[in-house]
Amino acid sequence: MKSDIWALGMTTYRLLHGAEWYEKSPRPRTVVPDGGFAEKLKWLPHVPQKWRRFVRKALHDDPDSRFPSATAVIDGVAKLEAESGWECSAAASETRWQRVTDTRRINVVWTKHSPRQYSWKAWSEPLVEGRVRSLGRSTVRLGYAASERQLCEFFSQRLV
Repeated sequence: MKSDIWALGMTTYRLLHGAEWYEKSPRPRTVVPDGGFAEKLKWLPHVPQKWRRFVRKALHDDPDSRFPSATAVIDGVAKLEAESGWECSAAASETRWQRVTDTRRINVVWTKHSPRQYSWKAWSEPLVEGRVRSLGRSTVRLGYAASERQLCEFFSQRLV
């Protein structure tokens, strides 16, 4: 049963991120033996903290620290917001998000310039008429962690 909960956590992680992002992640069999696998996962910035906590709990190294039963898993899922509204596509050097509201299309692009340099920008476009609006951006090229942190902040504070 505890291995089924771990498998559900891994499946949920993959569903939240898509194939391209998942394929870039370290293989569980190469990382799990060292411990702390759930804490080493890389997350797309738009994935809310509640979803991250749910997946980490399901993937906890210590089976006794995972959800204790299928009922507890169901209760955990019931507390999660089911719709983010963001469509996401990840490629080797760029991750894109798009969300459509009643009047605007919101776009976010995260660009990988090199293994150590990233940038991002966000803007909205009118669906009918109006002008393009800048919603945020990195002002310089950043390392992975700094760009991810800025995007997490953007997704948590804006347009949620």
